[in-house]
Amino acid sequence: MTEFQIIKMTNLFNLLDADKNGKIQKDDFDLILSRISILLDLDVESSEFQKLRERYDQRWNKISEYADTNKDGLVTFKEWIDYCKVVLSSEEEYNNHITHIVNFVFDLLDEDGNGGISINELKMFYDAYGLDPKIANQTFPILDLNSDGKITIDELNILCGQFHKSNDKKDPGNHFFGYLN
Repeated sequence: MTEFQIIKMTNLFNLLDADKNGKIQKDDFDLILSRISILLDLDVESSEFQKLRERYDQRWNKISEYADTNKDGLVTFKEWIDYCKVVLSSEEEYNNHITHIVNFVFDLLDEDGNGGISINELKMFYDAYGLDPKIANQTFPILDLNSDGKITIDELNILCGQFHKSNDKKDPGNHFFGYLN
């Protein structure tokens, strides 16, 4: 991993560490899920919430399986960076760990089901992950690759690939998880 990729993966670590205790754990995923359910006004008994819980549990299980090397239920920053090195080591690893998440994130964000993520849907995503939703005012025009007012699944795949793999600081995907200076 390059220095720039470490900066981006640090940014992602900080987003996933929802309770800001310096470690990623199951409780962080539960907190993010709770924020999303409030923002989407989901009843915890609803099938939509249960499906969302299942997906967040699957994501946590995948991360903890590979990143939590000492099996203490916590992913430290060092464990996270080591995990990211594995994820970015080959296209096969990237696809195994990241590609399926893109569809999940897209489905989550495209709340109205119109086939694209709007600026308001991106603001909701940022809010759920503890970012200031106003950041979307800066990032959305950068992320909307064809400037049509929405981020499509194809654009999201490109953006996530850029975020994880690119060393070009000018690539739009670098800003998907918040504005990088």
